[in-house]
Amino acid sequence: MKDHRVVSPFTLIELLVVVAIIAILASMLLPALGKARERARSVSCTNNLKQQSTAFAFYGDENDDVVPGPHWSPDGVYARWHAIPAYFTQKATRYSTAAALAVSNSSRPYGVLRCPSDGTVWNGYRYFNYGYNGVYTAETAGSAVGMDKRRLSSVSRSSDVMIVGDGISNVYGGDGSSFRINNINPGIYTPALVLQLIRHPGNTANFAFVDGHVDARSSTFLIGELAKGGSGSIFWDQPQKY
Repeated sequence: MKDHRVVSPFTLIELLVVVAIIAILASMLLPALGKARERARSVSCTNNLKQQSTAFAFYGDENDDVVPGPHWSPDGVYARWHAIPAYFTQKATRYSTAAALAVSNSSRPYGVLRCPSDGTVWNGYRYFNYGYNGVYTAETAGSAVGMDKRRLSSVSRSSDVMIVGDGISNVYGGDGSSFRINNINPGIYTPALVLQLIRHPGNTANFAFVDGHVDARSSTFLIGELAKGGSGSIFWDQPQKY
């Protein structure tokens, strides 16, 4: 004998309960996925900075252990510090090519020179957004601070002095921070500008240090270093004594 029982479809209430359960699960999972995505971006940023730090070490090996300041003239071409990691990571074939790359208005700059956690678009472009530990206006060794025109082996606190790290994304704005320098003056000279660097989990920014390691620093740490001034911060080491 055939069973002619009819299976009842879901009632409207039952469907609404299922939808509500799915919505609750999604609301629980999406923040976790977002955090995982941001951690992955921070890892990518760390890798970028590690490559840049290695590039400066290679440059020092080829140039009597000295790294340049934010400005120098490789191949007879006026350049900025971005040319070094661009060259040594094989994103440019010569320093002069990299120099042109460093000042070009690129909507898609080479990944090693841009932190993936920074979505800033400045004047329609996504510029390089890391900062070098130096001062934009320092043209001679006598006016150098941070890592400007400095022998790598002369840094006694190499695990504490930063060489390159998260910076501000804008390029040619009117303020002193706009040249992607990461020092106190000009550059990161107010707590508000420090907070523009903070884009990683735990309210942190990533930095590569002279000894080659990459680590995160909190906004509290950075604002504390800023309060010490140029002569007291080992992190920025303006007097070049650490």
